[in-house]
Amino acid sequence: MRGPESHLLYSIVVPDEDYLEKVQALCMKHNVLLICDEVQTGLARTGKLLCFQHNPAVKPDMVLLGKALSGGVYPVSAVLSRKDILLQILPGEHGSTYGGNPLACAVAQAALEVIVNEDLAARAQSLGQKMRDGLNALRGVGPNGGWITEVRGKGLLNAIVIDETKSTKGRGAWDLCCVFKSKGLLAKPTHVNMCVPSLFPIASVLILTYLVFCSSIRLAPPLIITEEQLTKILSIIKESLEVLDTVSSPPLLLRFCIDSTLIGSRASLLQLEVIPGADNHHKKEDEPVVDL
Repeated sequence: MRGPESHLLYSIVVPDEDYLEKVQALCMKHNVLLICDEVQTGLARTGKLLCFQHNPAVKPDMVLLGKALSGGVYPVSAVLSRKDILLQILPGEHGSTYGGNPLACAVAQAALEVIVNEDLAARAQSLGQKMRDGLNALRGVGPNGGWITEVRGKGLLNAIVIDETKSTKGRGAWDLCCVFKSKGLLAKPTHVNMCVPSLFPIASVLILTYLVFCSSIRLAPPLIITEEQLTKILSIIKESLEVLDTVSSPPLLLRFCIDSTLIGSRASLLQLEVIPGADNHHKKEDEPVVDL
């Protein structure tokens, strides 16, 4: 059984403090391994070196790491486990051609040294609380009591929930992210993968997977963000909330193009950053006009 960290991808739902401890007890009762997927929540992101460490009683059988393990510089991942589990795999029984890559290991070691030596976990804990306090202060911005209905998260992994029913023009979380982008801030709504069986003459059944965007927006700035940058982010979010119901919504195809751009950028699914000079961007004469 995997830990709840793997489900934070969708809406950054923080489980109850004793949830993982109860899951661990259930796993032990039925002789099931408890595997904590810390690819997104690990390595100081939530205010602890690893997210499960918020509850000292939790001792997972396996831990999965990646992405932040190299600081986002180089592809690297790792599986941590007890010897009695990993040694069930004998030499030569399992491996990969890129396993133990020397460069990847060196980059990972350097990233870990920065995370530990600069105490980025404590930094995430402190700045994350300031971010949530700032977001909660914006709950009244917008029509009929404000757009934001909920602020949740741990450390620098946070989310806001937008009440899309308050819009008179059908605006929502995606449109708000487009306004963010126009002001120099990149963020993206959370989503779920929907699988739909489709019938074709040649293949009897083909499973199509597509994304359904939710009303929550994930905000996970770099661990090295400064207080000044955090203040700027909160200012942009406030300005965007104030004008959300007055902007034009991009067509579906444009939304897909913007989505593809964000996924391929440095500030894609797990990052959020201020782009210097974004307000002073000068459009070239031959560039298409995008009405956000």
